[in-house]
Amino acid sequence: MSVENGETMSNGGDLKTVSVVRCENYNRENVCTAVRNAIDLVGGVGAFVSPGQKVFLKFNLLQGSAPETCITTNPEVVYAVAKLLKQ
Repeated sequence: MSVENGETMSNGGDLKTVSVVRCENYNRENVCTAVRNAIDLVGGVGAFVSPGQKVFLKFNLLQGSAPETCITTNPEVVYAVAKLLKQ
């Protein structure tokens, strides 16, 4: 199944909205821009959290490995999401 930015896809009958944004590398500025663009495509951060609301961030942290191994969520993505939520 091919999914374009902002399309919905079916997963067992439930429609889910997804966004896909290309990020050429893990440069902090590039990742922050890509994360913001991806969230904006699905309604912006305000569609998920309200100002002052407490949020728990749960990322994939399987083992202590270098980011280049792609076993865990890249720390730059964690940073970008946390920064976006703090703003």
